[in-house]
Amino acid sequence: MSCPERFIPGTPARRAVLMMSIAAVAISAQSSAVLARSVDLPLPSTHVADHAGVMDPRVRAELDGWLTELEQKTAAQVIVLTVRTLGGMPIEQFCLEIAERWQLGKKGKDNGVLICVAVEDRKYRFEIGYGLEGALPDSWCGTVGREYLRPYFRRGDFGGGLREATIAVVRKIAAEYGVEVSGVPAPRRNVEDEVAWQTVVVVLAILLIVFVLVARGSYLAVRRVSTRGGVSPEWLAAMIASEILSSRRSRRSWGGWSAGSWGGGLGDGGSWGGGSFGGGGGGSFGGGGASGGW
Repeated sequence: MSCPERFIPGTPARRAVLMMSIAAVAISAQSSAVLARSVDLPLPSTHVADHAGVMDPRVRAELDGWLTELEQKTAAQVIVLTVRTLGGMPIEQFCLEIAERWQLGKKGKDNGVLICVAVEDRKYRFEIGYGLEGALPDSWCGTVGREYLRPYFRRGDFGGGLREATIAVVRKIAAEYGVEVSGVPAPRRNVEDEVAWQTVVVVLAILLIVFVLVARGSYLAVRRVSTRGGVSPEWLAAMIASEILSSRRSRRSWGGWSAGSWGGGLGDGGSWGGGSFGGGGGGSFGGGGASGGW
């Protein structure tokens, strides 16, 4: 029995199948190369590895100094890492592989932390070792990302955002261990917090005016005027109160992130600074932390 024509070597159908097979192999090889490149990032010589080149040298030095002192006093190892892109890899997978590759945290204590930013992918992640998941819970990491990283990154201030997030992490870990890290200030209130509070002040002022009118006996006059226009004082007060609650909730309802591609551009930012870092010896990670985007 002869084979159907579409399976005969050399036919257009056969050649198409062969080309698709070759393409599949090429794509698989490229994906493997991207994966290998991600985990082959060199171990940084300091606690700040700015491969994307988005941080001011003074900020890098300041963060490295705090993180070096934190490690000396608590044995907790925190690394700040920036890269350009991830090659379509989920940032959770990328950070987990890097943290394990670099052996962040002390063996037996699992107290490593990786703060990673992929600039062109517009993603960030806090990767937390098992031993610090109690001190740095997922919900807290998510809040730090929303309050500091996202607003600063949207303005293009990567150094500022990473500085504030690092301050929050350092203070939290130091408090957990009962130590103090010299020179670490309190986190700044970000711009969006200031705008939110200004809105609250204006709304409270309006509410105060409404209640003053009521207290002075102007309630009936206001009611007659507002009823003709279809709006009552009770409705106005309810709407203002609802607006306050909505403005507070909206600060917690940011969106997610989108995928990108690994694009190289790895600089030598991780080699700058005065401290030193040589890996911790094998801390364990289980996916604790939080991811986000801007």
